Amino acid sequence: MINQDDKSKVVMLIDSISKEAKELDFIIHSPGGFPESVEMIVKLLRPRFANIRFIVPHSAKSAATMLSLSGNKILMNKGAELGPIDPQVEGPTSGPAQSIIDGFNEIKKTVELEKKLNGAYVPLLSKLDVATIKRCEAAQKYGKELVKNWLQGYMFNGDPQASTKAAKITDYFSNHNLHLTHGKPIFRDEVRAQDVLVEDTEAVDQELANLIWEYYFRFEIIFASNLVVAKIFQSEKELMVSNAPTVQIQNPIQIPSPPQIPQPAQPQKPSS
Repeated sequence: MINQDDKSKVVMLIDSISKEAKELDFIIHSPGGFPESVEMIVKLLRPRFANIRFIVPHSAKSAATMLSLSGNKILMNKGAELGPIDPQVEGPTSGPAQSIIDGFNEIKKTVELEKKLNGAYVPLLSKLDVATIKRCEAAQKYGKELVKNWLQGYMFNGDPQASTKAAKITDYFSNHNLHLTHGKPIFRDEVRAQDVLVEDTEAVDQELANLIWEYYFRFEIIFASNLVVAKIFQSEKELMVSNAPTVQIQNPIQIPSPPQIPQPAQPQKPSS
């Protein structure tokens, strides 16, 4: 997940790159995260590099899709995918903003139909108040404005149709009624159909495509073989690893077996 803890790592990666470099290839593989954290990364990258190409070997979903759309171009491997940009929110109820809104609306609809509140909904409603819904709606608006502004300012900078294209792309990626699920895969042909400047890695350079896939797959092996590793950040000169929080499991307490209680003797039947 992309979060505020990534700031120091991104700063170190940027500092490890030559000051003369004005172009950047940024390989990303992430299930998403928080739009505020993505905005932080973009504000670190864009003043430093005039041209950024985001490379997606496998998947860049949700907030990682937002980050990819802040680039001048996206390079996608065969089978690589982006996803809807429904932002994550934190609080008493955490998760994708649209899912929280849908849950609230479903309860509201059920109450209106049945004219009563099902007791099973009470614990949920204690977390799904109006303030939470407003926060979700604000998060969605915030995420859409970020993406639209980035598209206009970077990918379509100088294009007379920049505003129209940016609005079309933002509406498509944020259309929950179209995608239905937060995890829906959006493959490169679908991305390109929305006017996003996306290229097929193998069409640019087949050898490069093979190397990018190998690079990605080596990291997947690390994640699969070491469950403590949560994130890996790497540039040519830097390598940083973030570990997942660990839960220490204590040895179970040994409870002695209860003492054997002698059973009372059975009375003997009188002999006949």
